[in-house]
Amino acid sequence: MALNVQKVTFANTPKQKGVAAPVVACGIPMGKLCAVSSLTGRGETYSVCGIVRREQGLQEEDDLEAGFLTKIWLLRLVPEKHGSFQWDDFRPCCEHCKEILQPVQSRKGQPPCPICKGRKGQGKCFQFDCPRFGPGEGFGCGKVEPMSRPVYCGSHPYFGGYALTDECFGDAGPSLFEYEAEEGGSSVDYSLTTTRIVGGLQADIFCDSVDDKSFRVIANESQQSIMSPMTVPKFREPVSSASFLCSTRRNEGGICIQHTYVLVQRYGHNSCILRSVESKPKKWNDRAAIECDDECKDFQKQIVNLGETRIVGMSYKALWLMEIPQNDWRIPPMSAADMATQVSWRKILELPEVEVEDDRYPHRYLALGPQSSQVVIFAPDEHNPGVIRPRLLVQLSTSSPDGQDVLGVVHLTSILHVPLQSQEVCEKALSSHLLASIVRSSPNRGGYLFFNERGQVFHMTDESITLAEHAWAPPDFRRTDAAQRVVTFTFAQAEHASETRMCIMGLLSRYEYFQKLFGQWQEGTSAEVHITDMDSDGFDHFLAYVHSGMLDCFLELPTLVKLLTLGDKYLMQDLIAWSLLQTLRILENEDCMRQQAVKTLADLLTFASTSTASCPTLQTKVIESILCTRGEVVKDPDFLARVSGKSVESLALLLTPLAPIDASGFELPRKRRKTQARIQDSLWRRSSERPRWSLVD
Repeated sequence: MALNVQKVTFANTPKQKGVAAPVVACGIPMGKLCAVSSLTGRGETYSVCGIVRREQGLQEEDDLEAGFLTKIWLLRLVPEKHGSFQWDDFRPCCEHCKEILQPVQSRKGQPPCPICKGRKGQGKCFQFDCPRFGPGEGFGCGKVEPMSRPVYCGSHPYFGGYALTDECFGDAGPSLFEYEAEEGGSSVDYSLTTTRIVGGLQADIFCDSVDDKSFRVIANESQQSIMSPMTVPKFREPVSSASFLCSTRRNEGGICIQHTYVLVQRYGHNSCILRSVESKPKKWNDRAAIECDDECKDFQKQIVNLGETRIVGMSYKALWLMEIPQNDWRIPPMSAADMATQVSWRKILELPEVEVEDDRYPHRYLALGPQSSQVVIFAPDEHNPGVIRPRLLVQLSTSSPDGQDVLGVVHLTSILHVPLQSQEVCEKALSSHLLASIVRSSPNRGGYLFFNERGQVFHMTDESITLAEHAWAPPDFRRTDAAQRVVTFTFAQAEHASETRMCIMGLLSRYEYFQKLFGQWQEGTSAEVHITDMDSDGFDHFLAYVHSGMLDCFLELPTLVKLLTLGDKYLMQDLIAWSLLQTLRILENEDCMRQQAVKTLADLLTFASTSTASCPTLQTKVIESILCTRGEVVKDPDFLARVSGKSVESLALLLTPLAPIDASGFELPRKRRKTQARIQDSLWRRSSERPRWSLVD
C-alpha cells in the first residue's frame, strides 16, 4: 500500500515572554536519573518509574587501571500535596488506612524477618511499618502486626535520602544491581520499560554498556518480600531504546499468565521484539528481528504507545506509525517471530529537517496527546534555543481504510517553557540535560512532566498551552492610520462619570472580537466603547496585558476572575491562559484558598460553569479545590444564594460528590483524607474534559 505522507513545517510563532515551568520534584542527591517510564491506562497516568545510577571509583590493584562500580536503583514518582511530587523507593501501603509504610530504622524488641526468620543475619532485611503520630488527623493507624510487615528480604535496595534524615545522602541499603566498568558512565545510555503483571509490576532495564544481559525487577507490594531483582540473558548487541508494545493474558493450568512484548532498537541493527512470560521471569522467552528502513533503526527513545494498538516513532525527518496485532485470548499467545512478521513501520508525516549540534540528545521530543489518537511534538523555541515548547499537535485516525493516517496538524505554543539544561548547576560540574521521555500526567494534574538528569521534574499544565495563532504578539507600528487612532473606554460603574481609559486601536485590532467591533459597529466610527460589566481597576490590568503580554504575578483571585471574564468575552485565549495559570496556583494552595472570600469563590465557580467552551478543564478543578479546602461554604447561605442565582447547574455539580453512595443515608467518612480521596475519585472518574487546543477541526 502506498504511503499517504504529508509534509508540514513549524510555524514561526511570535516571540513568547513565558516563564519557566515550575519544578514539582527536587533533584536526587548524589545520583543521576537515567531513564523514566510511565504506566498508563484509559488516558490516565497511574505511576512513573525512574532509573537512578550512582558511581564510585574502585581502588587500583596490581598496577591496573582503576575502574568504576555502577549501582542501579528503581524509584517511582509519588504525588504529594499541592501538585508536587517526590522520588521515593517502592514502599507498600497499609492495608488498613492506605498510608505509605515507613522503614523501621530501629525498634526495641523488633522481631526477626518474617520471611527468613532472621537466618540471613541481623541488618540484612529491611522491614516496614505503619506509623501513628496521634489520633484523628494523624498519619497512619499503627495496626500492622509485627509478623505481617512487608520486607525486603536478604537485600534491601533502599535508595535513601528522603524518608531518612537529611544528613543521609549515601546508600541506605544495597543497590538492586551493580556492575564494574573501565570508564565512568557519563555517556552510558539506559532504557526502561514497565508493565503491570498479575503479580504486581515488572520493570526491564537495558544498559548499552552491558551487552549480554538486561536487568529485571518484579515488585509486588501485596507480598512481604516486595521486590525481586534478577539479571536476564539477552542478545549481545547493545540496546539504544526500548518501548513497551503490548501484553496479553491467558489461563494456563488455572493460573492467569501474562505475556509481554517489548520493542527494542539496537545500534546499527534492525529493531527486535522480545517476549517475556510471567511464569518464567528469569529469561526472555523468545525474540525476533523486524525488517525496517534505516531511518527507523533508532528513534532516540522518541516512541509513544497509543493504547496497545499502535505506536508512533519520530525520526529526524518524519513520524512513523506501527499497527500492533491483537492477541485473541481463545488461541495461544503469538510468539515474537509471529508478532515480527505482522508489524512494520510506515511513514505518515514528513517533518522539516533541522541541524543537530549534539546527536547525544533528541532534537525534538514526542509525547502522547490529550486524546489517545493524538501526539504532541515539542521542540526548541526559535527565539530561544535553550528552552522547548509544544510545537505541533498531530491528530491520527482511529482506523485508516483509505490510507489516511493523519487527520489534522495544529501548530501550538505555550506561555511556559522548559529549559533543556538546569540553570542551577554548571554543565561541566553535573550533567543536567532533559531526558528523552515526556510523560502525560493524569487528568486532575493535566499537562506534561519533563525530567532532567538531576532528577528535577518540570510540570507544563494544559492550561498554559495555546494555539500558535492565539499567541500574544507585539504591536506593529507600521500599520495604517486607522490603527493608530485612540479608543476611549468609559465605565458605567465608575464613581465619577468622567473616569475613562484610552488605548491605541491597533493594539486591540489584533484580536477577532475587536476587529469586528471596530470594523462593523459604531464603535469603529466613534472610537468610544462603553463598559458596563467591569470596573476600571480590573480593566487596567487588561490594558497592561494588551501592551506587554504579561500579567502581574501577584494578582489576587478577585482580579483574576475579572480577567478571565474579559478573556472569555473578548475571545482572548492568550489572556485566559495567563489568568488560568495564576488561578490554578491559588487553587492548589490550601493556605491561599482559606483566605478567599465566599463571594470570590462563588464568582469563580459560576464563571467556570458558564465558560466550559473557553476553559474546559477549569470547572472540575474549582469544585475539587472548594470541596477539599473550603468545604464549609456548602453551608453558607450567601454562597449558595450567589451561585444558584447565576447557575443552578454549577451548584448541582458542586454538591454531587457529597451525595451518599447508597440509600443508607447521608454520611461522610470521618477522616479528612478519606473524604478528599472520595471527592477526587467521584470528580475525576467521570471527567472527560479535554483542553481546548486538543479539539482538532
